[in-house]
Amino acid sequence: MLEYSQTFRFPDGGERLPLRALFSALETDGGEHEELLGRGKAFFRAINASWVLVSQRAAVSRLPRPGETVRIETWPGPARLALYSRYYRLTDTQGRELLRTASLWSVLELTRRRILSPGQSGVPAFETVTGLETPLAGHIPTVQEASETTRTVRAEDIDANGHMNNALYLNWVESVLPADAALYDRLEELTTVYKKEMLLGQTADLRVRRTAAETTIQAVQDGKPAFTARLNWKTDKGSAENG
Repeated sequence: MLEYSQTFRFPDGGERLPLRALFSALETDGGEHEELLGRGKAFFRAINASWVLVSQRAAVSRLPRPGETVRIETWPGPARLALYSRYYRLTDTQGRELLRTASLWSVLELTRRRILSPGQSGVPAFETVTGLETPLAGHIPTVQEASETTRTVRAEDIDANGHMNNALYLNWVESVLPADAALYDRLEELTTVYKKEMLLGQTADLRVRRTAAETTIQAVQDGKPAFTARLNWKTDKGSAENG
């Protein structure tokens, strides 16, 4: 079963769906598929390792709404070197596409915190091409602007891998965006790139670069980027800078 889909209902509440809720749903769906493929929790416990997200890019037609029921489709793509690709597609109950996502994953050995190659981990590769793949994340330039705020990794941010959960970085992203639900109606693309682990108690400066067309947020820890997110906005003539 190299393609997997399920119906998912997002929780009610609020004017809009938090970005973390969307990407947590994708992660859950992908995890269920990995279990069916034999690359799930038991496999990784045996090698003392885990999947870790390297990058993710979502091409957005429309974000799901609180309480909306959607269909999530996912499939594994080609693996290259120590990187494994996975793709997602969301549609509404009428079959209209909401978004497509392309992600890259690596295998992290949990004791020495090192990335394993396929030869070291024994993780099997599955290569599926459906024709619905969206491009993977590209390079995001370093944010040179001064820090706007500081965030610290809390105990509730830590996942089973012992580091900050990838979806929860989006709470940091949204903390520097306007509390304006209409802004998210203009989201066209969201790219996230993870450069290093954030561990309990570590602190990062959030640097933000804003234009009318995009907002880039970078978490810098000990002088090095740990995480970067770029949100591209649909723009009209005369639209003001967001944020």
